[in-house]
Amino acid sequence: MPGKSLVRFPARASILVVILAAVGILAVNCSGTHDSSKDPLTVGGARNTVDIKSFEYVPGNLQIPAGATITFVNHDNAPHTATANDGSWDTGTLDKDDSKSITFDKPGEYLYHCRVHPTMKGRIEVRAGS
Repeated sequence: MPGKSLVRFPARASILVVILAAVGILAVNCSGTHDSSKDPLTVGGARNTVDIKSFEYVPGNLQIPAGATITFVNHDNAPHTATANDGSWDTGTLDKDDSKSITFDKPGEYLYHCRVHPTMKGRIEVRAGS
């Protein structure tokens, strides 16, 4: 066709474009804030569960009494951790359906994150008394 030029890509280039698009989609799905530390406050009791699902901690903003235990349970296919920002506690790497319980004896605020996905964040407030 006169006046029009067509750009042709070799088959390998087309495959590369598809791969790059897929990687871009994965990057978007695995990024974002995932900062559930600012979610509405959930008041817990002596025994609590924080579910890890869809790259978030649920509940992500939890208030518990001193001496309470939290069990972190990973429901995602990806590995996750719950790691105190100050390094004072860590669940270690949790694969799908793994769990780890941690008891919080000292009152205070504990901000935490996932070492594998640092944009995942949570907050625990331990209050004095029962």
